[in-house]
Amino acid sequence: MERRKPPPMKFEVTTYDGKEVEVKTMTREEVEAINPKDYDYYMAKCFGILAFRTGSGEWIEHRNGNWPRLGGKTLDLLRAIQINPGLFQTCSDLAELTGNEAYFDANPVSARILALRRTHRESKDKPHFFATSDSGQLRVCWPKERTWIWIDSFRSRSDEAPEDQE
Repeated sequence: MERRKPPPMKFEVTTYDGKEVEVKTMTREEVEAINPKDYDYYMAKCFGILAFRTGSGEWIEHRNGNWPRLGGKTLDLLRAIQINPGLFQTCSDLAELTGNEAYFDANPVSARILALRRTHRESKDKPHFFATSDSGQLRVCWPKERTWIWIDSFRSRSDEAPEDQE
């Protein structure tokens, strides 16, 4: 039996340019042509790269998936915060966006925001990526002016018909 070559890797690239969120499918070549420093925040899980520009302008890169304090649940929270730039989201909003019921409670959200701030070298007094408000309930916001890009990979179904077997 002949083994089939897997379909080529494709990339889903989601960007926020300071105005709108856009999703595109790209080839490896197109993705490799992207300059991470064109964005304030660059996340390519498929390549194990997380990079960002701090509030002081320093460019930080974490490679090989070694992202301090950023496990799966925190990454889900980060994406939920980023997907609605400029809008303060409540714990209920974040719980619904992530599917994590623990986020209905402000304590786990607050703990993860603290971890995100440490990883991104910011503080509550000088937020760069994670603005919060405690007016009656915890709310968090990704600043509207901070751009980002996420790159995720997937295999596309082959458009070719299977070869005839003899």
